[in-house]
Amino acid sequence: MSAIFQSKQISYSAAATMVAAAIKQAEAAGINAVVSVLDRQGSLKAYGCMDGAVHVAMGASQAKAYTALMGLGSGELAEAMKDQAPQMTSLISFDRVVMLGGGLPIIIDGEVVGAIGVGGGSQEQDIACSQAGLDTLN
Repeated sequence: MSAIFQSKQISYSAAATMVAAAIKQAEAAGINAVVSVLDRQGSLKAYGCMDGAVHVAMGASQAKAYTALMGLGSGELAEAMKDQAPQMTSLISFDRVVMLGGGLPIIIDGEVVGAIGVGGGSQEQDIACSQAGLDTLN
């Protein structure tokens, strides 16, 4: 039995690039967004808050990213849990879990290494911005 293990993490450089791409997408969509990239433990790795973004988007972007650390998009979680009422009920008791679109997991070589979350627009706009951030990794 090994006493240690290695895990992959999103780098700061990649996280910052993702934030910049998500903000560029938000600008193109005409929204003022907040973008958060978390590492696999849920700690903030990179962050961007556009001028004029609503205050609630700050917490929402981080909660969406935190939720996506489960390996599904934050908006997909509700659909995945729809027939599992006890589990769904327990999830909503966690203060950092939300089931609104805009959070996406960062998966590299089949492993969740972090997550990106965007708040400030509609769910569709937030998802598009998060996806723009993810697309920088390809």
